[in-house]
Amino acid sequence: MRAVLIGAAKKSGVTLYAVSSTDIEGTPKVELSAVLAIAGPADAHLENIVSRLGLEPDVSAVSWKAVQLDPAEQPPVPEI
Repeated sequence: MRAVLIGAAKKSGVTLYAVSSTDIEGTPKVELSAVLAIAGPADAHLENIVSRLGLEPDVSAVSWKAVQLDPAEQPPVPEI
């Protein structure tokens, strides 16, 4: 699933800073979280990414939220 997320982020033109997963206790499920940087309005980019993830047969739910960070809190942009 991480590979799908990475591919969807790349295709949407956003910067992926971090991906983490957490086992959901008592289930075989895992919660996947990502930190993305998006220039400009995030809605369309995030909808494209979660729509792609939602197509996967093992995905039971997807959601997103946009958070505006203080410039001092933003991670550095990775060099390519």
